Amino acid sequence: MVENQLIGRYSAGPEVVRLANNYREEALAQGEVRHRLEQLSQDTGELAAYLVQSSDEVLCVESVESAHILSCSYAAGRSRPLLNGASARAILAFLPDEERDGLLARHFLRPDEGLALRSDLETIRERGFATSSGALAPGVWGASAPVFDDGGRLAGVVTTMVPLERAATDEAHAGFISSTRQAAADLSQVAAPV
Repeated sequence: MVENQLIGRYSAGPEVVRLANNYREEALAQGEVRHRLEQLSQDTGELAAYLVQSSDEVLCVESVESAHILSCSYAAGRSRPLLNGASARAILAFLPDEERDGLLARHFLRPDEGLALRSDLETIRERGFATSSGALAPGVWGASAPVFDDGGRLAGVVTTMVPLERAATDEAHAGFISSTRQAAADLSQVAAPV
């Protein structure tokens, strides 16, 4: 938010306006992201979300809630620091090295933390997805996979969030990961969704 000195009110800053315009023009106009998230949520029975990098944060631009009474929630417009959780890690892993290094430097990680994080990001790059358990909220397991634009650059990530009780087995993890990766691959086949 940016304060307007003339009228003493706050308004959306240029980065927020830019993201909103990109999203409205590309994602909503095509309807591809929403449609694919609805399909992912129906396939898994869980929350499906599309998130993008916004400066040093990960921003949810679209989500489809689970039909379960006990479910995860991540509304469009919410953001979190770009460091922990499957969505943040998937974004960090697929950013260009120089950009990722700059972001990590601003977090002032201890040397051992930095080494562990870089090792995790390399593993995520190699396998093509990130997972987390309780990283942002107790009792929540998540899987995220990258979406690339037609130039091969990271556009965002597709994430599935599940209460731990429904993600308690390796078989359940494998199913959620597979569905999430397929949704991300499908969105990578269309023009850059955001």
